[in-house]
Amino acid sequence: MKFPARAAVAVLFMILLAAVPILLFSGIVKIPFVDLPVFPEKPRETNETGENPTGTGNVTLPVTKTDPHVTTGTGPDVRTPLEKALGSFVSVDDDFTARGYVLSDGRYNKDEYTLAFLGLGDIELPGTFSFGEDVRKFYLRSDKKKEDLQTVTSVRPSVFPRMGFIFVENENGKVSLLYSDGSVIFDEMPEDLSFVGARDENDNPVFLSGKRYVYYSPDEGAFVSSLYNPTYDYRGIEFDYPSYYGKSDGDVDRTHNASGYWGYRYADGGMAVGLAFKYRAAWAFRDGYGLLAYNNGNIDVRDRYGTEFYSEIDLVRPEHDGIENLGFYFFEYGLMRARVVTRDRKGSIDTERTVVLGRNGMEFYLPPDYTVVSYSDGVFQMEKNGKYGYISYLGSWICDPVYSYSRPFIEGLAVVGYKNGKKGLMDTEGRWVVEPVFDEITNCSGGVIALYDEKTGYYILEKFKDPENTEEENG
Repeated sequence: MKFPARAAVAVLFMILLAAVPILLFSGIVKIPFVDLPVFPEKPRETNETGENPTGTGNVTLPVTKTDPHVTTGTGPDVRTPLEKALGSFVSVDDDFTARGYVLSDGRYNKDEYTLAFLGLGDIELPGTFSFGEDVRKFYLRSDKKKEDLQTVTSVRPSVFPRMGFIFVENENGKVSLLYSDGSVIFDEMPEDLSFVGARDENDNPVFLSGKRYVYYSPDEGAFVSSLYNPTYDYRGIEFDYPSYYGKSDGDVDRTHNASGYWGYRYADGGMAVGLAFKYRAAWAFRDGYGLLAYNNGNIDVRDRYGTEFYSEIDLVRPEHDGIENLGFYFFEYGLMRARVVTRDRKGSIDTERTVVLGRNGMEFYLPPDYTVVSYSDGVFQMEKNGKYGYISYLGSWICDPVYSYSRPFIEGLAVVGYKNGKKGLMDTEGRWVVEPVFDEITNCSGGVIALYDEKTGYYILEKFKDPENTEEENG
């Protein structure tokens, strides 16, 4: 009887399988083992308040880097926020400034800008974050009735930069005024001198001295008269805007007549067709379009030839011009926020919604379940259920909405972090410029930032542009 070939193979396989352990343990046969890589579990990003954010998965979250110059052990990191941050920055000294670096309020990018801590010599900054509050009041444009008066109260830092100046409030309520290089202009500001928070046509930050507008001349070491006019120099937003904000980027600019009506003209002085003096307000011509407003707040969007865009929808001004409404009035990177309304038979606003419009005449798509908080420097500040993140003008997340605290981008930097925890500064690429190690950080204003740690007090950080590339951006 022949033994089936298949059965023979099976028997041979069983014999070999039984022999393998004997051969291995006897040492007759040796197998070359290799060391497989062991991948540690990726830690979740945490902060000192114990919050554990979870991302949306479509971008890589910025991760706090370890300072390579510090030896890490099993104990807690006892370095101060300044010591943690110094690995990335330099201190302002004679050698640094002598190399020609210029303090700049331009949009930060890592290739052209350097951040440096300002040494203040004998000047002692307060150890307390705040001694008071700021109260801002404004009427909603939808109705100027008294009951629509809005009040916004915020904590006022005791050290706050404004358009390149440094204001230092003391416990007694007196305020010292410092120039951006740390020199003292006034130990105590005169009572008749106040900061306007605006710039004149030459971009000088404006103060009000009594009833006269003035600006500080560092060459003269004194305040001199300014031609600032609050009506004609108004740029459409009420905050410490950088010098490039709200300025024309071409050969068309706004103009007005003696009666206070606005239009546009070309650089050669000729009036733009269809853009004559019939509007009550106008804003800088940017990205090929200008916005003009009628008395009732309705807005026209027109190109350089006077052609109206978005004529099929009803656009009106935002309810107010606070920093909360950044992104209205100007196209930036081809996009602009807009308030679209419908009206009833009497002409009153019936419905309204805020959208993002593109120069192509289309509405720009953003996630519908998120709220656009602001749009500046080409970045949308987004919010959902108390969590914040950022989307670029290209439509991709640069920072997932995982943070409980954020502010708009100003001068290419945004304050991001945790409402009751640490905060840092992020650039428009979603990278940490100052990692979240400070308790409070002010907006960058005129290239100056104040950072506060409750244990060690205030530090001043300044934004300098490379001497080989000092021409400012115009947005």
